[in-house]
Amino acid sequence: MGVGLVRLLAPGLGWMSAPRGDRWHARPTALMGGVGFLPFVLAAGALAYYEFARREIGEMEVVLNLPRAAVVGASLLGGALLLLVVGWIDDRRELRPRTKLMAQLFAASQLIYFGGGTNLTGWPILDVTLSYLWIIGLTNSINLLDNMDGLCAGTAALMAAALAYALPAGPAQILAAVICGGCLGFLWHNRPPAKIFMGDTGSLPLGFLLAGLALPGVLNGGWGAAMDGFGPKLAAFLSACILMAVPILDTGLVACTRVWAARSPMDGGKDHSSHRLARILSSERRALLFLLLLTAGACLVFLWSLDRRPFTVLSVLGLAAGVLWLAAAFLARTDSGRPKKAGEQPPSLLCGIRDFFQAYNLLPVLLDGLLVLLLFQTAYLLRFDFNVGPDEIRVLKRSLPIVLLCCLAAGLGFGIYSSRWGSLSWYDLCRLGAATGAGTAASLALVTLVTRFGDGHSRSVYLIFALLFLTGQIFTRKFLDLGGLLAGWAARDGGEKTPVAIFGAGRRGRILAEACLQVPELLGYRALAFIDQNESLAGKRLCGLPILTPRSGKHTVRLPAVPEEIWISAAGISPAKIRPLLPVEWRRTKIRRLILGLTPAPGPRRKK
Repeated sequence: MGVGLVRLLAPGLGWMSAPRGDRWHARPTALMGGVGFLPFVLAAGALAYYEFARREIGEMEVVLNLPRAAVVGASLLGGALLLLVVGWIDDRRELRPRTKLMAQLFAASQLIYFGGGTNLTGWPILDVTLSYLWIIGLTNSINLLDNMDGLCAGTAALMAAALAYALPAGPAQILAAVICGGCLGFLWHNRPPAKIFMGDTGSLPLGFLLAGLALPGVLNGGWGAAMDGFGPKLAAFLSACILMAVPILDTGLVACTRVWAARSPMDGGKDHSSHRLARILSSERRALLFLLLLTAGACLVFLWSLDRRPFTVLSVLGLAAGVLWLAAAFLARTDSGRPKKAGEQPPSLLCGIRDFFQAYNLLPVLLDGLLVLLLFQTAYLLRFDFNVGPDEIRVLKRSLPIVLLCCLAAGLGFGIYSSRWGSLSWYDLCRLGAATGAGTAASLALVTLVTRFGDGHSRSVYLIFALLFLTGQIFTRKFLDLGGLLAGWAARDGGEKTPVAIFGAGRRGRILAEACLQVPELLGYRALAFIDQNESLAGKRLCGLPILTPRSGKHTVRLPAVPEEIWISAAGISPAKIRPLLPVEWRRTKIRRLILGLTPAPGPRRKK
């Protein structure tokens, strides 16, 4: 009701967001949506903490006797109220970034002062620094996530629902449930096409509330972590990071790509993960659905990890973080939606780091090292049915350095690190298999020699690890190509792409079909089918696309659209010979020859 009222009053009050070059929307839309639901959220949270404090202290009215959880909850609500006011002013007058940062620092400072920070390391300076980074970083991450219709409200509702389910019974659980309900109510008006935007009025306090509730501490009981053990506290903190995976991924991607392009991370733009996905999938709704599903998956992993042992949690969350990193690498390669300026270059320091990694080809070595560390632990989890005991953990600590050294040394010996990351031929695949087998065998022999293979060891662990390691190497080296193929499959019905058919179902035709998913100049096209004169190919498929022959193309195969162009991939065939072979409705389709090839670099001129 409150959001609907703000939506009706916004045009008269001037609370409208006009289209801009660095914004995603294309028409004037009502703003200040946070005013419609966040004051009610804060009021409900304040009432819940008041009732909690009154019940705890009884009839006493001494403020010093207030329960610590009530004091921290009041500071959390007070900081959110401050950011709501600052966001309202910013939506009206557009404050400077440093002004908003000072307000966030004040809100975070009072929350940490009253005990809302973390005690992960036990060192006060590190814990306070980490608390600042978490609270301010998550506040801005949720703020930056408000860049597409329904995205911020949808992800916040899912994360708040997971928090409400995981939090112990009390005012914090009530607050999380109210946040979820408020976001769902706002989502009804903000679903694509949005009728109202949340604005900084909503996204800043919403991010502050979620950051305070998710950070392991007084409000959530540290997610059940033992206060005297670093491992349980680290597992609880990483579980919270997985819960916030989507905003962290988006903010990290935007910050890194903008710094690489010599731009300020605080500038607006259409280079967020949601915008890149919308261009890849040819649909804003598909991008929104994908990110919401990713958020739901992160919430499920978070809930699963709360009642698991730290060893299991750290292993699984490490694998999840690796997959998210690869996803960010894939999105960073896509079009940022901003034309590149002439002479624009990354900062010289970043160029030096890039050249250093490329000169020594260090990226595959680092990736394989991380794979060994994560997958060897995963092999122990699978071997012992996710119930690894103290003896196995002790053996793992002693064996892991030996396995890491042997596997990387075998990779160097078989020359697998001489290939560029992202390329994988059959020859490279054979070398990967040989290096994995040799490294695993050497690891088992050396571990047996050093440790005498006592209690806690298992030979089957090394077999499981070899299979996982080989699969992981193949996956990381082909992830970008695999991501392009999956994105092209998801966007196969995208109406914005020009449908084409490819004449010639051979090697060159296959290269053209794959180029439509990977080559930037051809991303505006989508292949519908292949055409070939060989009647024996009728009914078969190539790259997931049907192969049409002069006989089958007229009757038996139905395509989702009529191709606007036909590309000739085969050599020595003219358009005049192809046109009679086409179905009648394709006779007027534009035909052109398109053969991809490598252009050699110009060499030195010879003197006459």
